[in-house]
Amino acid sequence: TLAIDTDTKDFYILLAPDSSNSEIGIKMNLIRTGEGTLKPGETMWLNHTDHRIMAKLGGNVLTLGPNEEAVSSAPVAASGYYTAEFKYQREARGNILKITEQQWWHDMKSRHLGIISHTSGRLPKLIIYRDFRAPN
Repeated sequence: TLAIDTDTKDFYILLAPDSSNSEIGIKMNLIRTGEGTLKPGETMWLNHTDHRIMAKLGGNVLTLGPNEEAVSSAPVAASGYYTAEFKYQREARGNILKITEQQWWHDMKSRHLGIISHTSGRLPKLIIYRDFRAPN
């Protein structure tokens, strides 16, 4: 069960694995994005790992501690491609290891949600969602 108060109008619900939930094995996480929390062109980052995540996103630099959230500004001045480079530090200690370096498309008219999660492998998984909403 997930309780959402009546004042919360803009949100996402993130479903994540939860081994402590014996009934369905998932946990529902409420991510509030209203009241100016996440504007078009911005990205909300959710690090759901025990690792420190570092990224160069176009002209921006992002560092997320374990299980930390942050909102980053647009990586480029207008919609277009930019270089996204991600690294991580296992359990926030030791060597810094590369996850990926890619060219990504950024849409200045959309809000973005970036989720970093555990995998069964060595590297954290990056999932990016673009949320375009037509003006009212």
